[in-house]
Amino acid sequence: MTIYQILEMPIIYKTAQAILAPGMKQIVTEQLRQAVQDVPAGARTLDVGCGPASWLSYLGMQPVGLDLSHSYTMQYHAAGGTCVTASASEIPFAANSFDLVLCVALLHHLPEEVARKTVSEMVRVARPGAKLVVFDPVLPASPLVRPVAYGLCKLDRGKFIRKQADLRSRVLAPFGWDVRRITHSYIGTEGVIGTLRKN
Repeated sequence: MTIYQILEMPIIYKTAQAILAPGMKQIVTEQLRQAVQDVPAGARTLDVGCGPASWLSYLGMQPVGLDLSHSYTMQYHAAGGTCVTASASEIPFAANSFDLVLCVALLHHLPEEVARKTVSEMVRVARPGAKLVVFDPVLPASPLVRPVAYGLCKLDRGKFIRKQADLRSRVLAPFGWDVRRITHSYIGTEGVIGTLRKN
């Protein structure tokens, strides 16, 4: 059994997150709450790369989930959610289908071309006026100031953790995302929250 297969077990994954990035659940959840506060109740929502449970579930929301891992989508279904097993770079929904499209901690698992295609697909399936939200970890601005956070980035199973400038210019461009850097754990790991309102 590989480390990735072990991490697909929800209790192991959640325990690893709590130990390696303490405070992440609370901090990221609050950042997401702020990012979606202007989205009306009942909005049709898609979570791209949802994993076994959507981060939005902490906010009392139950979006349609999409994940490439069949194990994750089965767990999502078992918890009562609607979910499809599919690639984030080929989202199997029609254009203009969702009022809110969310992607949490997925892009650093994807090479640049696939990450760009994923963002493009998110925009495609969002309705005009829809809100799009991305959270993804980035390399610390200064590895010397935050060596533990930098080391954890290098150990992360996502092999494409980028600098903020690279994530913005190479993945989120050309859509004009509003990107804000945050510290998302008590040990100083850093990430960005990106938001976009589709024209």
